[in-house]
Amino acid sequence: MKKKFYFFLVLGFFVLVIVGVLLWLGLSEDTERVTPGVKFEAPKYYVIKDGPDGKIVENKHAGINLKAPAGWEVEKREIGPDEWIVNFNSPDLTTDEAGFLATGCGFSIWIEYDKTTADIVRNSIQDPEKYSASISGRYDVLGISGHQSLRTIFDKKGWGKIVGIEIPKGEMIYRLDTVFLPDEEGKCSEFFDKFLDNIFIY
Repeated sequence: MKKKFYFFLVLGFFVLVIVGVLLWLGLSEDTERVTPGVKFEAPKYYVIKDGPDGKIVENKHAGINLKAPAGWEVEKREIGPDEWIVNFNSPDLTTDEAGFLATGCGFSIWIEYDKTTADIVRNSIQDPEKYSASISGRYDVLGISGHQSLRTIFDKKGWGKIVGIEIPKGEMIYRLDTVFLPDEEGKCSEFFDKFLDNIFIY
């Protein structure tokens, strides 16, 4: 997946956490803003290994293990100065000439350190219905590896469904996001649900 696609995906969820509006691929109703003071997890802490039935990502520093679906590729990618994410790409993933997702499935995960942001996510988890009123999508709460997470869903006509997951732990926020293309939603959502079930946070 090309750098441009993930840059806008990541930028979108910065704005989502702070102002409750997703700026993704220029489709947000809000103006551009950035989150100050956020520190990304260093790439050296993401260790990619071959497992018996797919790639495994271990991060002992942040206390999280992830398992890719069988046959998927996993890559670390820098999307800005000292800003790294880990991409999980299905074998049939392709992008168009502009660098946007054209076919297949893809997930991204990254870890941020910022107490203010983590507290905002925790507050939203306490009353997702209340905070949903401030965005064009909706929030709900999802349990992942014994932790409560905030799930954000945006349905964008022509683009498909955008899903973001935020899991606060102390001053950390584990972040995951994906987009389900209209013709791929059934397959990709099933992969994503299984991916979330296999996350281990410790």
